[in-house]
Amino acid sequence: MNLDVDLITHPEIEARLLDPVAGSLDPRLTGTTSTDVLEVFADCIAWNERLNQEGLLHHFWNKHQKGRAGRLEYGAEPECRLRIFFIDDIETEPDCHTNRPYDGHDVQSIALWFQRHFGVSTLFLRGFDSPRNWVTIGSASFMRRSGSGTCLSLEGFYRYPPDFVAPEERRHPPVHVWYSHQLEPSTASTYLIHNCHPGAKQAILSCATSSHFRSLFRPLAVDAFLADCCLQTWAERVEETRKRLIIYEGPLPKELDCSMIANIVEDVYQLQQLLRIIGDLVIDVKDKLNFLVTTLKQRQNARSAQEPHVDTSVAESLEFLRAKNDVLVRWIINYKDRSQVQIDRFFNHAAHQDSALNVGISGMTSKIAISAQKDSSAMITMAALTMAFLPASFISALFSTVFFDTVRDVNGKVSLLVHPQWWILPLVTVPLTIIVFLIWIMWWRVRERTVIEKMPIRMTQRND
Repeated sequence: MNLDVDLITHPEIEARLLDPVAGSLDPRLTGTTSTDVLEVFADCIAWNERLNQEGLLHHFWNKHQKGRAGRLEYGAEPECRLRIFFIDDIETEPDCHTNRPYDGHDVQSIALWFQRHFGVSTLFLRGFDSPRNWVTIGSASFMRRSGSGTCLSLEGFYRYPPDFVAPEERRHPPVHVWYSHQLEPSTASTYLIHNCHPGAKQAILSCATSSHFRSLFRPLAVDAFLADCCLQTWAERVEETRKRLIIYEGPLPKELDCSMIANIVEDVYQLQQLLRIIGDLVIDVKDKLNFLVTTLKQRQNARSAQEPHVDTSVAESLEFLRAKNDVLVRWIINYKDRSQVQIDRFFNHAAHQDSALNVGISGMTSKIAISAQKDSSAMITMAALTMAFLPASFISALFSTVFFDTVRDVNGKVSLLVHPQWWILPLVTVPLTIIVFLIWIMWWRVRERTVIEKMPIRMTQRND
C-alpha cells in the first residue's frame, strides 16, 4: 500500500519514502492496536476508548452521515476545536477485525486514511512501517500555505525518549507526537500520539473532564502536558538514582575487605553510567522544549493579525519547564561528579589497605631476613667447626680401613703396614664420589626448572 503522492509537500525529504528501491511504505495499525479518541468542542467533549480499525472508521463515518446524535438537536455537527488520537498497542478481540470497507476505504489501510483525512506526515507514518526510523528521526515543523501564500496550518512531529528504568520494572516505549494546528479559517488542532505516557494521558483527560476543559484550546497546551509528564518521569528516575548513591556517601564500615570494595565500586560505576545515560536523555528533552517554544512562536507570528491579544500562559509554562530541565541537568552533573568521588574514595581506601598490608609484609620480611642472617651465622660456625675437624676425621677414617694396619716387631717398635691391594680404595671411592656429585647436579637442575615453570610470570629474553 502506497501513500497518496498528491499529499506530499516536501518531496526532497518525503519522496524517498515512496521509492520502490528504498522499500514500499506500508504502515498499518495491526490487529493488536487500538485507538482512543478525545474530541473537545466549544461546549462539551467526546471520549471514545479502544476503537479498532473498523470501529475508528465507523465512528467518523457516522459523524459525517448522522452528526453527533444525542448531544445536539437537528443532527448538526459543530466544529471540533481539539481532537487527539491516542494510539497504543492493546490486545483486542480477534472477531473485531474485519475487512469491511467504510466509505470506500480499506480498514487495513488506516495509515493512508490518517494521511488523507488529517494530513499526517509521511515521515511520521514511516515509523509504523519501520520502528527503527523513530530512533534517527528528529523534530520537524511545517507551515502549510494556500496558493496565495496564506498560512493555513502549522504541522509537525517530535519524539520523547523511552523511560530508562530498573530491569525489574516495565519499560515504557518512546512517545511519538504528530500535531496540526489550523490557522485559517478556524483554529482547530489535531494530535496523533503514539505510546502516550499514562500519566500524561490521565492529566489531559482530567483537564478535559473538568470545568477548565477550554484551557486545552490554548496553542500547544497538550504539548505542555506531555513535556511536563516526561520531565517529571526523568526527575523521579534521577531521585531514585540519588537514593542509591547516598547510601555509599556515609562513613566507611570498619570491616571492609577487598571483595566488598570491588562490589561497591561496580555498583557505583553502574550508577554513574545510568546518570550519564539519563543526562543525555534529559538534554534531549531540553531540545524538545526549545523546539516547542520555537513552534509556539511560529504559531503566534502566523496568527498575530487575527489574535492581537496573545495568551502567554503556555509560553510561561514552557519557560518554567525549561528552567526545571536546566536545574535537573545541573543536579545530574552533580550526582555524576559525586559518584566519581565515591569511586576514587573506595579506590583510595583499597590502596590504603594494600599499603598497610605491604607495610606488614615488609616488617615480616625484615624479621625473616634477621632470622635468616642468624641461621647463616650459625651455619658458618658449624662449617668452620666442620673444617677444623675434617682433616683429622679424614685421616682417622682413612687409616681405619682394612688396607692399613700396625704391627709390633720383636723389639716392641710399632710400624705401619700397608696392604698390597690398597689401590682398591681409591678405585672405588673416586668414581662413587663423582657419581654422587653428578646426581646432585641433575637433581638441582630439575628442581630449578620446576620452580621456574610454577612461577606466574616467566621472564623471557628477546634477542634483537
